[in-house]
Amino acid sequence: MKNKNLKKLIDAATILISVGSVAVVLLLISATIFGFKPLVVSGGSMAPTFDAGDVLLTRPVDAESIEKNDVITYLNRTRSGLTTHRVDGVISRPEGNFFRTIGDANTTPDNDLVHESFVQAKVLGHIPFGKLVVFTYRSWWVSSALIFIPILIILYRDFADLTNKRRFRTVRESVIASKSS
Repeated sequence: MKNKNLKKLIDAATILISVGSVAVVLLLISATIFGFKPLVVSGGSMAPTFDAGDVLLTRPVDAESIEKNDVITYLNRTRSGLTTHRVDGVISRPEGNFFRTIGDANTTPDNDLVHESFVQAKVLGHIPFGKLVVFTYRSWWVSSALIFIPILIILYRDFADLTNKRRFRTVRESVIASKSS
């Protein structure tokens, strides 16, 4: 009885890992196809909304569509990298739109205004602890292992079951033959 329950548990876990792995790979592929770009949060300026290690789902947008309280990712001239902050105000000038930004964990707005040409994308959602998922699936051998090892386990178990049934049938047939003689 214990072996059957353990076997069922292993089968269920194997199927769950396989299906989950395929689902995550398809999600990441479809997100890229539909223009989303995953970005990993590295700092704490947007806590508690986003924590370090969360994955942001971003998408390029027209600067005209950005409004107050939107979260945008932009090129930061002073830190020479990407920054993701909330829009605290939109300022229209003859040279274009500028955005006053602030991190959710900060008490004052950022010193520099962000020109619309520096905006890379708008944040549309996030995956808590998604860093683990993204880094796992960026490696082709890890993704392949998470998909194919459970499939191989299922195939092995099915083959072992077939072999045991054949063996049992052979033993049963020889017992029947010895009784009839």
